[in-house]
Amino acid sequence: MKTLTICVATIVSVLATGGITMIRASDVSGPLPIVFSAATIGLDGKSRNEFAVKEPIWVRFSLENVSDGKVTLWGFADRADGVVITVEGDSSRRARALSRGIVIDQCYSPMVFQPRERITFDILLADWVDIAGEGTVDLQATYDAGFPVGKFPVGKGSEEFTTRLRAMGVDERPLRRKTNFSVTLKGQIEGKGLEALLKDLQTLYASDSSVVSTADRLKAIQSRLKAIQSVRAIRVVETLPLLAKAVEDKVEEVQFEAVRSLSVLPYPDVTPILKKAADSRYELVKLAAQVELDRREKANPGSF
Repeated sequence: MKTLTICVATIVSVLATGGITMIRASDVSGPLPIVFSAATIGLDGKSRNEFAVKEPIWVRFSLENVSDGKVTLWGFADRADGVVITVEGDSSRRARALSRGIVIDQCYSPMVFQPRERITFDILLADWVDIAGEGTVDLQATYDAGFPVGKFPVGKGSEEFTTRLRAMGVDERPLRRKTNFSVTLKGQIEGKGLEALLKDLQTLYASDSSVVSTADRLKAIQSRLKAIQSVRAIRVVETLPLLAKAVEDKVEEVQFEAVRSLSVLPYPDVTPILKKAADSRYELVKLAAQVELDRREKANPGSF
């Protein structure tokens, strides 16, 4: 099957993305048969909604085609780019939604759902919501895919673009789904609990990404990414050795996520690790590291 992917570069905290001009398209009636749901999970992948303060909380989102027919939409290649999380009701007194100002390439491509197929993806809640202290927080996630309501792309090359999309069976209808979920924080991660958590991160990171099978290699890389990303929830100095190792990883995505995790840690020992990342052979990693070094220099002139 032929695929079509378009990528748009976005820069740190600017979030000014070039878009495609839109016009009205023919009306297509009837709702799309896609159901959106969410569940909170721990590092072990098991579903639960009670966690300790600063424990990594992952949210597993599901998009399910509940029909007996195939559905093809135009959406983000990285499913998480279609998600917005908001804090509901009184929960706003102990939690706030965060702005996702990061360096990425936003890629758009057809999303193909086979009959009754479910697609899942995980996000680290700490990247999206800041929760202060113990208690229960009510959240709502909105997922968007497809084109804005009643619109389809036009402009230079639009005729060929639109023809290719329709030839692939891409549905012109937009998808917007909402789901509510809650998480409860109780107790602190400290002492033996923190030691066990740090050991779990080391085990996750130790996943071998040099295995022959492509599927196994991707699974290993995802484990390494999960370990490095989880640091952004824990935020303790004991995670620095792991990040120092990660900025020298052979995988670009792992290096990049290590820089993102370093950027939320206030410790002075972060600076030499960032300088090492600024010498990476990967341009995106070098850029992200240098941006963070510049930010720290402005915040504390002469401290380097």
